[in-house]
Amino acid sequence: MNLPDRIAFTIPGTEFAVYWYAILITLGIIAAVVIAGLCAKIRRMPKDTAIDLCLAAVPLGLIFARLYYVLFELESFTTFADIINVRSGGLAIPGGIIGGFLGVCIYSLIKKKRVMGYADIIAPGLALAQAIGRWGNFFNQEAYGVAVTNPKLLFFPFAVRIENCALDGCECTVAQHGHLATFFYESMFCLIIFAVLMFLTVRKKMKHNGDIFLVYALLYSLGRGVIEGFRTDSLMLGEHIRVTQLLCAVIFVTVVLIIVIRAILEKRAGHVLCAMDYDEYYIPDDSKNVEEVTAEEDLEHSDSDDDEDETEFFEDVEDGDGVHTDSEIENEDSTVTDTDSQD
Repeated sequence: MNLPDRIAFTIPGTEFAVYWYAILITLGIIAAVVIAGLCAKIRRMPKDTAIDLCLAAVPLGLIFARLYYVLFELESFTTFADIINVRSGGLAIPGGIIGGFLGVCIYSLIKKKRVMGYADIIAPGLALAQAIGRWGNFFNQEAYGVAVTNPKLLFFPFAVRIENCALDGCECTVAQHGHLATFFYESMFCLIIFAVLMFLTVRKKMKHNGDIFLVYALLYSLGRGVIEGFRTDSLMLGEHIRVTQLLCAVIFVTVVLIIVIRAILEKRAGHVLCAMDYDEYYIPDDSKNVEEVTAEEDLEHSDSDDDEDETEFFEDVEDGDGVHTDSEIENEDSTVTDTDSQD
């Protein structure tokens, strides 16, 4: 198990180093936007929805991810420069999710649409982004678990070597000493969540608006809460309470209560509440303006009216209405002649 180098490369002619952590976070964001675009297409949303949501959610997500970390590690920061220096690490996923969801709420208010529909298309990509971004912890040597001293278990991905861990008296420079690779466990768990959410999205298995996001919140809070218990670098509230575990427990219980209460209310109402509506966000062709769409609709109505007139004409012909035989024409001519003679 060789120790990783956190620097991917240095920009030529400068001393500016580009870290693997930044590259992986960026790749995660790009992947999330691509997946959100696919989910938006399935939900019949305008084609630019994923990009718009990214512009609303990502900045707030990054800001809140940093704030979440700083608030529980205030003693480690002495100046404002230290607080905004994210190159030294310190982005908390729970804070990022909170900030990103706030951005989605703002976007839904602007669009005057239900927020949970937008949350549904973001959830699968968010899980994939987390799976990718977790590998940044590998290069930064963070988000690891308790010490592993059994030589038979010192293999990756079960264990990973950490050069400077947070455990008092831990000698991680010793070859036969490592830690649980909890970052890897969470990465794989997030991939499983991504697969489940994409299956539910593509197969349109959910009947409520917001179900995809609720499944994400339920699964992630459960998995993260368990994995967090094995970590040694958790953010702490006091001496015994892990902040992320507490938050995951609150989220898990909240989601379960939402599902149970909704089921009770639906049973009383006799119909589905907050039903999934694939036409709610639909715009026929967002590349066309209103005048063009109206003109095309008028043209379609005009063509349909002409078709109806032609159909009625041929039906009259088949029924004999409006068709005159030669004898009828002769009788009409003779009638006209008699009339003229009488005059």
